[in-house]
Amino acid sequence: MLTSLILSVFISFTSATQSYSCLDYDNSNFIRSDIMLQLVLKNYGYYDSKIDGDFGPVSKLALKEFQRSNNLLSDGILGKNTCFALKNKDKVVKKLNNISSQSINNLDEQRSSLLLDVQKKLSDLGLYDGEIDGLNGSKTNKAIKTFQSKAGLVVDGILGPKTLNALNEGENAYVIENNINTESKNAIESSSALDLRNYDPSQKCIEGYVGSNDVWIPDPCFYPVFVYRFGNTAQVNSQNELDAYLGDRWSLEKEKTYVTIGRVDT
Repeated sequence: MLTSLILSVFISFTSATQSYSCLDYDNSNFIRSDIMLQLVLKNYGYYDSKIDGDFGPVSKLALKEFQRSNNLLSDGILGKNTCFALKNKDKVVKKLNNISSQSINNLDEQRSSLLLDVQKKLSDLGLYDGEIDGLNGSKTNKAIKTFQSKAGLVVDGILGPKTLNALNEGENAYVIENNINTESKNAIESSSALDLRNYDPSQKCIEGYVGSNDVWIPDPCFYPVFVYRFGNTAQVNSQNELDAYLGDRWSLEKEKTYVTIGRVDT
């Protein structure tokens, strides 16, 4: 029953933030998004509202209550100690009046069922050739990123609602260059062609970073985009580089330019 709940939430939910994640501390941790944190807190009995990926005040209070009950600093921040406690289901202090122990013990099984379904779909698409085992290993993660790239999604390897929705569509979710609308084509052509020499989603995806020569190292899985500021144009080749430019007040939309027509008689 809870497996159906997880799948229905992922499929019906159309937009989610990724601000709450334990991946920085543990690559094997299953908490990789706001929606998954809500689900885990609900399974432990601390959260009883709608699972919608909107980690607002109610969700934060649930996280603080979990931290307090588990002898952690109750600050509502998903830090290393909190991530470890959430994952350690055998020792976690649960709010048993709201849950059954069976639902907690089945959490790993539910996640595996979701991954099994994802692996089967990726295998049918020819993107995954590993064992169908329900484990999010390196081959599974690479296949997810390859699919995200083909579908025009953010390439992060996270099974968010947009990725799951796209997987349900199969090859129909792929972004085909010939289907780009005329307006988009004209926008690209008018601002000069993108340099796609470093774009190759079949290669291993990397996190973009600034190299020793102060030049950004591109991510081959990231489709380049242009950013604009004060009449200048720059091409970015990784999500990290894009975040850095946007943080420095660059924009994905070209600025409007105005031409003076001189004095006008009135």
